[in-house]
Amino acid sequence: MIHLNHINVTFGRPVLRDAEIRIPRGKVTAITGDSGCGKTTVLYILGMMSSQQDLQYIYDGKAIDLHDRAECRRLAREEFGFLFQDHSLIETLTISENLIQLAALAKRKLTDSEIDSLLKEVDLDPAQKNAYPKQLSGGEQQRAALAGVLARKPRCLFADEPTSALDRTNTQKIIQIFKRLAERGITVVIASHSDAMCDAADCLYHVEDQKIVLDRGSVDDSSTEPESAVRTAPYGLPNLFRYVKKSQKKGKILKGLIVTFCALAIAGFSLTNTVMDTLQNQQRNLLNQISEREIFVLNQEHPTDTILDADGNPVLTDEELEKMHALSGVEEIMPFYEFRSFSLLGNQTGPSAEVIAETSEGEHKRSFSLEDAAFPYFVVQPYHTEQKIPAQAEILFDAAKSDPEHAVYLSHDFAEALELENASGSVTLKTQVYVPVRKLHSTMQINHSEENADYDISEATEIEVPVAGILPYEVVNRYSINGNRIIYMPEAEMERIREKCAAKNEETDYSSLAQNGESLLRWMPSACLVFASDYDGINAIKSKLGNLSPKFITRCDYQDTVGMDQMLAGIKSTSTIILTIVVCIIFVLMSAVFISQTLARKREFALLKANGMQEHNLVRMMIVESLWQSMHILLTALLISIVLSVISTQLLLASVSLFSAKTILYVLCSAVLFVLIPTLAGIAVTLRVQPDRILRS
Repeated sequence: MIHLNHINVTFGRPVLRDAEIRIPRGKVTAITGDSGCGKTTVLYILGMMSSQQDLQYIYDGKAIDLHDRAECRRLAREEFGFLFQDHSLIETLTISENLIQLAALAKRKLTDSEIDSLLKEVDLDPAQKNAYPKQLSGGEQQRAALAGVLARKPRCLFADEPTSALDRTNTQKIIQIFKRLAERGITVVIASHSDAMCDAADCLYHVEDQKIVLDRGSVDDSSTEPESAVRTAPYGLPNLFRYVKKSQKKGKILKGLIVTFCALAIAGFSLTNTVMDTLQNQQRNLLNQISEREIFVLNQEHPTDTILDADGNPVLTDEELEKMHALSGVEEIMPFYEFRSFSLLGNQTGPSAEVIAETSEGEHKRSFSLEDAAFPYFVVQPYHTEQKIPAQAEILFDAAKSDPEHAVYLSHDFAEALELENASGSVTLKTQVYVPVRKLHSTMQINHSEENADYDISEATEIEVPVAGILPYEVVNRYSINGNRIIYMPEAEMERIREKCAAKNEETDYSSLAQNGESLLRWMPSACLVFASDYDGINAIKSKLGNLSPKFITRCDYQDTVGMDQMLAGIKSTSTIILTIVVCIIFVLMSAVFISQTLARKREFALLKANGMQEHNLVRMMIVESLWQSMHILLTALLISIVLSVISTQLLLASVSLFSAKTILYVLCSAVLFVLIPTLAGIAVTLRVQPDRILRS
């Protein structure tokens, strides 16, 4: 038995005031009354379809806490069944699929034979189980909906105007079905205007003057108990996937257009992003190519007007070099030092006597006497691949290709002194150079302060090296005081020669050079070249180097790229604005589409809720649908992206491939985010759906 007491309902005006109703078990009870009197409201309260809580609800002698929504939903799902005025069938499912879905919501599994039996029970042909609701007549739809309610094995059945749209014959069929159900112990409660339905009821109530009045019948329970249902199969993900798969069939053309439109927007967004990234990277690479990214660092105890390496500058310690390496933005560090044609300290001093250049032109030898020259010096300097020395050569010899790892390049001044401007084929250079092997450390008084000075101790070494090319006039000595007659040697080859010479003279005694408190040190450079990983990080690195030591003097002759920086900033700004607009448009459109779809399905969601689908399952269902759509949008967007990238590559950027892993990542993230984020708005709408308001309208 169901007993409602102290029912108070107000819809702008009092509808029911302190009303009471008793529903006997195993009987057909009808509630009638004028339109707007509250009979349907009472039915929805009885069937746990209403949010009304201002009353006392007793079920089978137990008081139900109407604030306990979990218990109320359990009763609605497992104990009660509701037949609405319009059939409560999902249009995208067949009759058998509807029955299976409704049974699953009540934690039941149906077999094919059970489906056939249910259809026979409501006077439907089992052959109609594979038909869709719209293929049935109005009376057949209502009876199929009743079969769906019975598939849940309810103990109580509530029907709202079940025969209002039916003819006399179908009305009688429904009445006979209700009577058979009551005979099996199922409680049937009907809200109806139908005289035939009221006449067939065991108990008849009418609502009048804000009260519920018993007109006919006894409210004593029937002795028949309904058959208990076995509920062992909770509504899980497999049920959700099956339902989503079926529900996606509705409006396939419209959904296809939405998927295509979204995919086009996402593909456009992703390719726009990729194009902007490509343009920025191309611009940055161009700037890195045309800009020198080297910073000359000199450890200078006593600053002068010129920043050039010379004997006497203190060495850079291992600790100082490690700190430079650790600076953010530093790509590499190359020690800077020179092999010279003269030496001030060592077992052999004085200038080298001669430089011999041998060419392949009839084994002709050209010699250059340093003793007769106005400037009788030359130096060997290391070059790093980042300095692009080979790319600057205006004349190339065979060694540029045959032996690039060991070949050297000559400054234009030195090549001119050797008369090599018109040489060709192979060129070899032979001479003697002084290689630094140790350092002599001393101190001196300058302006009443003691300052350190470190001098190279060098040893003579014969070198014979292939010449790769001659550099133009513009390439000059920027880092030392020793003129523009320069041999540029690969840094690795130069370090190999220095280490070999140092090892050879490791046991040499230089103690006689250390006088008046001077001391001998292992050789270390006093200058280095710091290479920035990016041209726009040069100024920051210079500032950080200055913070490492006040004695560090830096110099950088990199090209001023202010205009190009502004161009790059403009590209970034434009791309950001474009992408922001695209993102906003897609987001707004996707939100509008999903909310519109959700609003159009409010009745479907209300039916699912009314038949026991819990809110967390509704949320999971929408997420599964969202992922389903995301997958279709993703695949379509990838296909469109491939086509657009091929077209764009051919027409606009023939040397650049726009479709890459980054494009796939953009498409994937966009497809997921632009679908899932609007889905949250749809979920918020769905959770606020109230079956009693939707299904009564």
